[in-house]
Parts: sequence; C-alpha cells; structure tokens
Amino acid sequence: MRLHTYHLLTDSPAKKKAKKLIEIVALMGFHIKLSRAQELVARLMGYGDWSELLRTTRAAPERGVPDQMLPPKAATERREFQIALLAREFSIEASAAETLLEALVPTGESSGVDWSMIERLGLRLNDEDVAWFEESMNLVREFDTAVRPLYALSNFPENGLTHVRLETVVPGRRKLYNRRTTTPDDIVNWVANCFPENAPLAGEQLAEVKNRAEMACQSFSALDARIRGLGPAPMLAPINWTFLMLFRAHWGTGSKSFYSAINPEPWLHVGFDLPGFCFNPENEWNASRALALQMALRREFLDSGWTGDGDEWEVTFRDGNSAKEDIRVRAKSAGAASAWAAAARGALRIAKQQTVSSISLISVVGPDGSVDPGQALSIAVNESVIRRGKLVGASKLRVRGHRKAA
Repeated sequence: MRLHTYHLLTDSPAKKKAKKLIEIVALMGFHIKLSRAQELVARLMGYGDWSELLRTTRAAPERGVPDQMLPPKAATERREFQIALLAREFSIEASAAETLLEALVPTGESSGVDWSMIERLGLRLNDEDVAWFEESMNLVREFDTAVRPLYALSNFPENGLTHVRLETVVPGRRKLYNRRTTTPDDIVNWVANCFPENAPLAGEQLAEVKNRAEMACQSFSALDARIRGLGPAPMLAPINWTFLMLFRAHWGTGSKSFYSAINPEPWLHVGFDLPGFCFNPENEWNASRALALQMALRREFLDSGWTGDGDEWEVTFRDGNSAKEDIRVRAKSAGAASAWAAAARGALRIAKQQTVSSISLISVVGPDGSVDPGQALSIAVNESVIRRGKLVGASKLRVRGHRKAA
C-alpha cells in the first residue's frame, strides 16, 4: 500500500466508485469492464489491487482521511499519484486526467461546500445566509439534473455535446454587446447539431430534449433572480452577466479522440459592471464555492454596518496599478464612502483569489462638492469595515500622490 492509503469501513464505497468510474469514462469515449474499474479504484485509493483492498478492509475496517483533511503536502502527493495513474491507464493528458479525478473523487468528499475556505478568510455565514445558499443550490441541482442526461443522449465520437451554458445578460452593459440571454431553443439546437443528418433528433428524443431545456432554463432563471436580488454589497457594482455551465472538452481526432469527464458540479460565473473590466471567476469556482463566497463577502459588509443609505458620493481611486475607477456609493460621510469603496475592491480581489497591493484615493465628491482626499482617508481608516481588516486593511489605503509616512 502507498503512503496515505484511503482506508474503508466496508468495501461498499469502493464498489460504488468503480461503477461510477465506468459511467464517467463511457461519456469520455472509453468502455471498461467492472473488473478493470475495480482494479483502478483500488490503486487510486492506494492499494496494490482490488484483492488487497478487500482483504485490508475486511480485516481492519477503518475510516480513512479524505483529501480535504490531509496536510497540503500529503494531499498534493496523493493527487499527483492519482493523476499520473489515470493519465497512464487511459493514455490521456494530465489535464484530462485531472478532470476525470475531480469527477470521480475516489478519496474525497464529492458534495458540500469547502467551508474551511471561508473560515480561513475570517468570514462567516449566518443561519439566514446558509438557508439562502441551500435554496440556491437546490436550483443548481435542478439544472444539473435536467442537463446531465443530454450528454449521454448525444454522445457521438466526433460530434458529441460539449457544453450547456446558460447566460443572462443586461442589454447595453460594457463588453457584452455580442451576448444574449440563452433560451430553451438554444439548448435544443446544441443537442440537435450533434446528431447525424441521416438520423436527426426527432420523436421522443426531441420531446425529452425540449422538456429538459425548459427545466434547465427555469432553474437558471430562478437562480439568476436570487443572485441579483442580493443587492449591491459587496462589490458596489450592478451584476450585468451571470452564467451557469455544465461542460466537457473534446480531445484529439480519429482513433485518439475522446472527451474529458463532465465537470462534477456546474460552474457559476458572475460578472459585475465595472469600467473596462468584467469580473469573471472563470475556471476557478464551482457553483457551491461561488455562492458561498459571495454570501460570505456580503455578510462581512452587513456585519460592518452596510445599509446602502445616505448621500450619494462619487469615489475615484486606483486599485494597485490598474486604471483609475469611479464608484458611486451611498454613505453618511466622505470617509465612509471611501471605506466602502476600498472594501468593495478588497472583496473583488478575494473573489479572484488575489490580494490587494494598495488602494489609492484620488478624489471624493459628495452633495456639497469635493472633499479633501486626505481628510476623507483619515476618517475611512476608522470605519468598521476597515478596522475589521477582513476585506482590506488600513495599511493598504493611501492618497494618490502622497507618500506614506515611514
């Protein structure tokens, strides 16, 4: 057995993973017997073969340590071993093997949210947030249930379905002139285009696709409405684009042609209307992580006293070395407006797995005209959202053109 072998109380989980492996790779274009699937699962779990897994489990049933609970170095070693094994066994690229591993999760938790991510950031969700999150994830699951069977229905070697991506856009927003809201007919056309001309999508299959397309769009529309209904916190910018996607990639041609595994959970992307910039946690966030993080960042705003009330202020600043940016925000003072603007950019960086280098205040204009940026900043550093330091700390704030005191 390998180091960090995944121990089991019974062999039932391993048997289920073997059956799941058969289903996953079938949609990739590979067909394997149950016996081979069992051997692969055993080796992925750190055993020499299936027989060793059965002997060990029956002689010494024990709950193993899942990927999420291993120390980082051990988790990386296990993952690298598993990716190399799958790449070798199926003669696929490491990136395709990694996708397959994520779909199978032989030694980890396949559902739920990585709450430790939120805890590491010092953020939290209250009971109301968790309830909102669970109801939203039910809509994600409805979308997944409607869409996932479409891949098996149109699983042709050279022309199978690769993605179902539902989008909702706000017309006229920046950088979205070539996008539009997805309709059920779009999904039907994507599936129909996979079928050969001599055997087109028709009859009961066509009716099933239409029904699933309607279900998927209804679920996504309800999810989109819930996300937009949260209000401006924590990005202080309107949402102009959301999309939910279940996908796989097509690799190679001819005899070496295959698909990647379908992603285990739909990916959720949220775009905010910002000058020259479209926030897009692309290729990073599955739906549960995206929703949980968005709620946790919003909760930090609310816990810091955000109400969205007060006079309207226009705050002009630069985030690091990026172009200057204007944010209109309602607040009780110029200092509070500056603090919320800085916190909003801190939240944006967290959502993109980045850190704030600096936020330089350029100007603050309110109902009575301009306010000295230095004066506004001196008040901003004492605002609750800055003093808490979870989105952005006072040490990151400065006035444009002024050197920080040593």
